[in-house]
Amino acid sequence: MASILHGFYKVDTSTIPEETAKVLAKDIYFIVTVKQRDTGARLGFITFLIRPDYASGDIKVTSIAVAPKEQNRGLAKLLMESIFRIDPTIKRIFLCTRVTNEYALNAYRSWGFTKDPNPTQDPHYKFNLNHWTFMEYKTDQSNVLQEIAKCFAQ
Repeated sequence: MASILHGFYKVDTSTIPEETAKVLAKDIYFIVTVKQRDTGARLGFITFLIRPDYASGDIKVTSIAVAPKEQNRGLAKLLMESIFRIDPTIKRIFLCTRVTNEYALNAYRSWGFTKDPNPTQDPHYKFNLNHWTFMEYKTDQSNVLQEIAKCFAQ
């Protein structure tokens, strides 16, 4: 997982044009991890962000991963609902995944995600749409993740 994050977030900032750097500086990134209680070993993580150009209440999940040996324990759902523990005012979560990732697609659907009919806020929408599935979770249409977050708030 560390190598995935390192490769994804390692950027030579000297190559970013100044105007682009000013825009990126306003983005808010979050990384949440789930660890083994007794050993502290990382079992999974989620990364998400809020940008000034997103609609108010929107947040984008950029990655979510759970160690293969730890899958099917509800850890991905726990990571996803952490968004609502950090900011309970979120109205919409959006993300994309490969069309071939049936495991993720089934999980997202079971949590209340639906197909995003207008994924223009996601830069991946410019890529080949035959390879990506865009999904969204709207709090006015589902409460699965908020209900889980409430359990942890008590």
